[in-house]
Parts: sequence; C-alpha cells; structure tokens
Amino acid sequence: MASSRRTGTNENVQTYGNGTRDFTSLTTWEVATDNNLTALQITEVLECYADSATFTDNVDISNAITNSIYFRIIRPAAGQFHDGTPNSGVAFSTTTLGAGSAIIYMLENYLQIQDIVFKDVSFGGGTTIGVRNRSTTEGVMAGCIFSNISGTGTNYAIYVQNANRVVNCLIQDITSTASSYGIRLNGSTMYLYNCTVLNNTTYGIFANVGNTILKNSDVNGNGTDLSAGTITQTTNNIGATPTYVNAGGLDFHIAAGDTVLRGNGTDLSADGIFAFDDDIDFDTRSAWDIGFDEFVAAPPAGGVGNLINGGLVNTGLVGGRLV
Repeated sequence: MASSRRTGTNENVQTYGNGTRDFTSLTTWEVATDNNLTALQITEVLECYADSATFTDNVDISNAITNSIYFRIIRPAAGQFHDGTPNSGVAFSTTTLGAGSAIIYMLENYLQIQDIVFKDVSFGGGTTIGVRNRSTTEGVMAGCIFSNISGTGTNYAIYVQNANRVVNCLIQDITSTASSYGIRLNGSTMYLYNCTVLNNTTYGIFANVGNTILKNSDVNGNGTDLSAGTITQTTNNIGATPTYVNAGGLDFHIAAGDTVLRGNGTDLSADGIFAFDDDIDFDTRSAWDIGFDEFVAAPPAGGVGNLINGGLVNTGLVGGRLV
C-alpha cells in the first residue's frame, strides 16, 4: 500500500531549525537546491525540527527541474511530527507577507509539503495565504494543518491555481471581518481527499474556476460549506456535525461514539489519481472513515510507534494517540 507522504528516489536530506541545523532559512535551502534534480538523479529533502514554537519564515519554491521520481520535499524530522492537532509539531507563521504572497508558494512540479502546521497568522489588511499553488503539476500537501488564520483582509488557508492534491489535511478557523476561505480553487483541477474543513468564516471550499474532486472529506460549520461551481463529490460529510474528541481544544479526531464519519468513506487505496492508505497520524485506514482521521482504539500504554523514512515518528501516547 502507498502512504499519502510520498518519498523520492535517492533522497538528499538536510535539516532546518535553529543554529545547530543545516539551514535557518527556507529561502536559503530553496536557492541551494534549485538544480536540475532529474539530471542529478536526487530528491532534495528539508527535514524540519520544532526548535521554535513557530517559525516566522516564508518561501517561494520554483525553478528546480523535477519529475515524479526526483523532486523536493519539506517535512518534519523523525520525532518532530504534530499529533493531529495544531498544538504540536513544526509550525510556521508570519505577519510580514505582501498581498497575494504565501508562507509557502508552490511554483514547482511534484513539490511535496508534508505534516507541517500553519497557524496563528494575522494581518491588518491585504490577502493572507497559508499555502499557494500556482502553475504546478501534481504538487501534494499531505498531513498538514491550517489553524487560526485571521485578519481584516481576504484570507485563505490554501489557494490553488493548478492541479494539486490535498490529502489528510485539517483546515479550521480561517476568519476575517472581510472574507475568508478554507480552500479556494481558481483553475484546473484540484483533488481533495480525506480532509477536514470547518469553522471558516465565508466558505469552506470555494470552487471559483475549474473542477474540485472532493472525496471522503468532512466539511461543516463554515459560513457556507461549499460554493457553487464544479465540485464532484464522493462520500463526503457536508454540513452534519460529527462527534470529535475535543473540538474546544482543537482536537478534531473522531470520537468513539461518532456515527457521521466512522466507516462512511470510500476505499481510496487503489484510487487512479492518488492512491493511499493512511491518515493524518499515519494510522492505516481500514474502515475508511470520512475526514483526516481514521478512528482507532487506543493501543496499550507506551505505544508501539510508527516508522517512516527509517526514523521513529511516534514514541508514546497523548490522549490515546501516538505522538
């Protein structure tokens, strides 16, 4: 089976965080790896450490020559992953972006952004964007969390202008006194699989131009959950209120007693566009629940841990969840 977090061939891994890491600037890494990766036959990976509660940083990623085998990835290092809430993990925030910019601006084919938290972003005006995808083929955001992006301008968690895959992501509380959107599609086709999109002021998902393929996603509590436009749906929850573990504490994992999400999704392990079999916590999907989380009963105290990319990600338990 395939994880939603793709790995590349011949990965060259470098680190990001404080002064003990290889890089303290996303842009410095971007420039250093702006190469013909297909000719070099390497995948450039930036593994981030939660050396700060949030990093005030942003980057435009473009110009490397990539393909589906050799590309660039930004992801947490082993042991630095969030726990499925915005309260932990590698997080980015900024208050210095110009209008139309983004914390991560995806301008490169096959770029992967995995398991990063974007939170607590606030502007007095202009446009606030967590991640923007433009002129990009098969870019992927997997396991990412967007939380509490606010201001008096127009705010977006994700702004997509070309083909992209958004998988196992949580997008919540994108608010504004003007207008705010969880996700806005403005061209081509976006594939939105097993995401949770809730409590956003204006729209949960705004399909302005193009086609949104929406599968197994939980969209509720937004000003308007889905806009008009072309949205092709498969087994989603639109508007019903599920039972979460602790919504007030921003823990939107599925509670044991839920009947809205549990077992009501479609098996995407052989999907023709993006096949995968895990959730935001790396738990294997079996019942195929709707949303970013697959409900699992709590394992024994101490946990068993999950392995990814050769490193131990989860080493213990918090609230019945491996972290």
